[in-house]
Amino acid sequence: IFDLHYSKKAFKNFQEQLNRFHDSLEKFIQEENYWLDDYVLFMTIKELQNKHTWSQWPHGLKYHEVDALQEIREKHQDLILYYIFTQYIFHLQWSELKAYANKFEITIIGDMPVYVDYASADVWAHTHLFQIDEETLLPSVVSGFPPDDCSAEGQNWNMPIYDWNNETKKPQIFKWWIKRLKRALEVLDVVRIDHFRGLESYWSIPVDKNFIPLKPIDGEWVKAPGAEFFTALTKALGEDLPLVVEDLGSLTTETFDLRDQFNLTGIRILQFGFGFYPDNMYRPHNYVPNCVAYTGTHDNPTAIGWWTKHTEHYEKIAFVNYIKPAEKFDEYNHDEEQDNWTIQ
Repeated sequence: IFDLHYSKKAFKNFQEQLNRFHDSLEKFIQEENYWLDDYVLFMTIKELQNKHTWSQWPHGLKYHEVDALQEIREKHQDLILYYIFTQYIFHLQWSELKAYANKFEITIIGDMPVYVDYASADVWAHTHLFQIDEETLLPSVVSGFPPDDCSAEGQNWNMPIYDWNNETKKPQIFKWWIKRLKRALEVLDVVRIDHFRGLESYWSIPVDKNFIPLKPIDGEWVKAPGAEFFTALTKALGEDLPLVVEDLGSLTTETFDLRDQFNLTGIRILQFGFGFYPDNMYRPHNYVPNCVAYTGTHDNPTAIGWWTKHTEHYEKIAFVNYIKPAEKFDEYNHDEEQDNWTIQ
């Protein structure tokens, strides 16, 4: 992450040596222009508009009008070049780091959320791909999750939802996703898709007349393209996509079927293995070859936090019995009052 003061200073030095980087920079701009142009314009305008959300910008800018954007290009060339510079330098440094890691057979896995933030260049430049009101430019529905064991009230993620069910727009959404995933696989070895279920069916939360989202419980499940979507991906990017999908949470048979139909790698969480019924899918002996095993994800506590603060007594008993033969159980010290365990 760039510190603003030092990145501006680095940019000044960069400008003084621009000829040295000219060919490499031009190559980067040409190859990445399909996303870079909108991104640097977005960041430039956001700075000029005192960080206000894009829906609050002047009419021509928030509606992504060609003439308004051209005026920004002409008047603020240095600021645009600064934001190109930040992406260019990150590209160089990341490429070097990834090459070094791969040299030692280290594979880099990166997260890709299903949804993108409303206040992003992606949504600003592609409002037509989302369920967004054409006049107000505000979401007509937002994403989230219904009430479950993890959240009694459900979750409102407040992110716009793709307009999957518009048959005219669907091919455009697929094309955008293909470009997004292709770029991700250029800078990563494996991509982990968060909230995989949202590609099979998604929780849609309506908004009121003032475009304020209702409660998560007021939402409904809506079918997503699922197999049609992944067929488009594999046709464009190849059959054996290096994807890991978050097949966790309140899942359905349809979600698992979609995963298996396209031979996608699922996830197993060790922390889940001892709190459910005894022989559940998260017990290590039930792991399948095509999965990635984690102690926990970003939604879980750390392993030590899980053990010391978030496990019930019966889970600890189950875990200890699982990893140590019964005849060696006495090698564990158990503080009954604190419910703490140590292994000799």
